[in-house]
Amino acid sequence: MATSNPNRDETIKELKRLKSEASYDAMLDLAQKATGSFPDDAKVWDLLHYAQAHYVNEKLESQIVKQLEEKKDYASLATIYLKLLTIFPDSGHLKKLLKKTRQKIQKGHENEMKTFYENAEIKIKEMIQKGEYESAIKASYEILNEEPENKTFSRLLVRAEDLLDDQMNKELEKVYSEIIPALRAEYKAHPDQFIRI
Repeated sequence: MATSNPNRDETIKELKRLKSEASYDAMLDLAQKATGSFPDDAKVWDLLHYAQAHYVNEKLESQIVKQLEEKKDYASLATIYLKLLTIFPDSGHLKKLLKKTRQKIQKGHENEMKTFYENAEIKIKEMIQKGEYESAIKASYEILNEEPENKTFSRLLVRAEDLLDDQMNKELEKVYSEIIPALRAEYKAHPDQFIRI
């Protein structure tokens, strides 16, 4: 005949009272302690799982979670879900929520990067149109350091470099076209002052 443990019976009675009052914080705390005191007691473990599930559901239905969902603050939601998973690691529902939230964070990051690259492309094209080739080259290199395989910015870089080369060649041609006639005139006036190579 099995003997009754008064501490165990009192603990289960208290857990059931907390359950009937829907006091899941206190129930969870007591159930966690009870599993330490009665590690082989299936009834205690059942009450712990009940407390975990209801505590987590209560938190998921909280106003804070709803506000974060409305604000689409997925990073904060993921943090809450991770904390709740430490309380109820067997919750398949929490694991699904966390997975979906992480996917939304990833998608949000991808959308931010897409917008960033689109804006960067527009700015670099504006720089090229204004003749700010060195700035366009520098900006293209900064993007390519992060995304070396980005063909759009590779093309913009080549275009800006080609236009800068053309600009420099035109400037050199202008300088030569101004200097050479002056040198010829100086040579004609003072040929003895020039050294022939």
